[in-house]
Formats: sequence, structure tokens, C-alpha cells
Amino acid sequence: MELTFKGAVCITLTMAGLAFSPDTGAGHATNFLDELQSEITNRVANPDPNASKAQLRALSNAARSLNRNTRTFAADLGALASAAAQLNAQYTNDATLATLEAAAVARYSSEAHARLDTVYLWIGTNRLARGLSNQVVRADAALNRADAATDSVPAHARALASAFNKILPVEKKVRNLFPAPIILPPVVPPGFTNPPPVTLPPPVPPGTPGLAPDSIGTRYVNLLENDVVNDQTIFYFSTAHTGAQIYNVHHPEELGLWTYIRTAADAAVIAVAPDYPANANQRLLNLTFTNATSGTFTGTTFFGGSLEGSFAVIE
Repeated sequence: MELTFKGAVCITLTMAGLAFSPDTGAGHATNFLDELQSEITNRVANPDPNASKAQLRALSNAARSLNRNTRTFAADLGALASAAAQLNAQYTNDATLATLEAAAVARYSSEAHARLDTVYLWIGTNRLARGLSNQVVRADAALNRADAATDSVPAHARALASAFNKILPVEKKVRNLFPAPIILPPVVPPGFTNPPPVTLPPPVPPGTPGLAPDSIGTRYVNLLENDVVNDQTIFYFSTAHTGAQIYNVHHPEELGLWTYIRTAADAAVIAVAPDYPANANQRLLNLTFTNATSGTFTGTTFFGGSLEGSFAVIE
């Protein structure tokens, strides 16, 4: 038996692809835990003289959890769940810790949704064998359960870890089965003209010493604006095994293709070519590498609002 998932998923893409890379927090699969880890590390190094022994012990245990080497999303989330459980038992009214914990879990949730969206995008109108279709259903159900597990950060983190363990194997299978999402020519509304193509800067010679890589290959790249989670713009960049480089944006929504160009020893740009919304301008996002897989970026949204934040390369 075969199933077709969620109908046809079609996107209009106008420009050839790109490549890019951000980094992860020290010893973690992403940099989503970095801010919480930094806060805990600072508190352990500079203890509050008014803190109880139980609170100091909770900080020490949370630091130990967050300082573990974790190389997968699920392992990251396990460390977050353990640290949050320790902290929340002793710091019931600490707004800073609560905000950092919530921000971390929200970023993992956004990543999980982006990965599952990619699965459906890759499937498009293709038909799946029963076994794989059931795996997609289970991945979707696991993420729905994670969305509902918002009563505490530890519970939400553990549920997201379970969702990632179901989403990522399905994502890998789907990307290997199908060449790329359906690509249709762009539709320009009457009265509109196509925006001019962006002028790409010259690349540095391959092999130039420095932190920026010559290319990103098939890794994922996330760009996160410096803003509160509910208002944060996040770019998700991925590459099909056919070479098509596709991106989508959360807040405001945007779809299109991207290209990576190394412009200096420690700098690069990502050129984005949006297909949605219609008539959105192509533009450059400027990357400054602080190590081989992460750094800071500046740029604009499709309607011209300025952006700055951090980026990370994810395998």
C-alpha cells in the first residue's frame, strides 16, 4: 500500500543554489544552549553570597549537565532537561533562568518544525511505501506531542528529543529517495516586474587561510536574529543531494534559493533569491566567522528591516 502525503507541495524557485555554515555551542550539536550555559558558568564562577547550599549545588549540577559533550539534537535536549530540572527545583522565581531555558527549548522546537516541513516539501506529490509513510506519521505525531508538552521545560525538552529521533531518520530517507522538491517557474503578478538580481561579490581564491570555509557542502545552516523568541527571524538553509540549495524563513515567512560565497579569510556572504513573497528583492547576508562553524551575521528582511545575530553550521 502507498500513501501520498499532504497533497502536492510546490514552491517557485528562481535562482541557482548556494552553500553556508554556522556553528554549534562548545561540545553541542547546536549553539542553542550557549546562552544558558554561559549564565550558569558565570554563576558558578561568581557565587551569590546569599544563595543557599542547595541552590549552589543545583548550579553545579546544571553546569555539569550542560558541559557534557552532546553531538545530537536529542543529546542536547537531554542535557537541557537535566539542567532545567536541577535549576527549577531551587530557582522557582528566577526570571533570567526561566527566560533562557524557554528560549533554548523554543529554538529546538523551531528546528524540529523546520526539519519536518522539509520532509513534507521533499515528498511533494511523490508516493511512499507503507513503512516509510507510517514513519512520517509517527514523526508528525511525536512533534505534536512535544508541542503539547509545554507544562515544564524538562518535559518539553524530553518530548522534543523523542520527536527528533523520529524526524531525522525520516528526513534522511526522504532526501535520499527523491531528487528535490517540485520546482515551478515563478509567477509574477500582473503589473509587477522581477526585482534585479543581486550583484555577487568576488570570491577569495580556494584554500585561502582563515576561518571561513570555501564551501558549506550539504550541511544545514541556521541564522538566528538577536531578538526575543516570539519576534525572532530565523533562516533555515539546506541542500538537496541534487545540489539545489533551498531556504525558508520563520517570521516573516519567506522561501527561495541561496548561494554561499567566501569573500575573505574570515568572512562570507549568503545571497538569497526569494520566490515567496512575490517580487521580494534578492539580497546578501554578511557572515563573520569566529570559528570554523559559527559566528555573527548582518543583513535585512525581504522588506528592508535590518537584522543582526548569530549563525551556526549543523551536520
